[in-house]
Amino acid sequence: ILAEEAAEKAAERGAEEAAERGAKKAAERGAPPPEPADALARIERLQSLKTGALIRAAAALGAALGGADPEGRAALDDYAAALGLAFQIADDLLDVGGDENAAGKRLRKDADAGKATFVDLLGVERARDRAEALAAEAAGRLRPFGDGATLLRQAADFAVRRTR
Repeated sequence: ILAEEAAEKAAERGAEEAAERGAKKAAERGAPPPEPADALARIERLQSLKTGALIRAAAALGAALGGADPEGRAALDDYAAALGLAFQIADDLLDVGGDENAAGKRLRKDADAGKATFVDLLGVERARDRAEALAAEAAGRLRPFGDGATLLRQAADFAVRRTR
């Protein structure tokens, strides 16, 4: 099942990347930019196929190895999807406002590459609010696991508070 899901996600990612390239070419030809809601949905979808897919795969594997029932697997998938998006928004925030020494990597790469980010579309404060709301949503998805999911809740909080 996991292999089938991985193949499906890879195909979706290829389609998304092709759409992104098409949008860039349209912009080069002078086509109007997409509406902000469309652009936000496109970035959310693209990120869900990158960082989000890795986090969801790890959660799915953990659920399978841990013998989670279907409800538990669904809760962990929801947790991972929200966590992946929160992580990416936090990464975008670090890229525009982080410290390169603390981050341990070159920052402002997205702007240099002309990539649209959550910060571009939402602004710093709204992006930060969205990341925190997603982290809270992720933590809330873990209610069925009680105290057994404390470390996962801490991971969601860490994702949006990290400096690297």
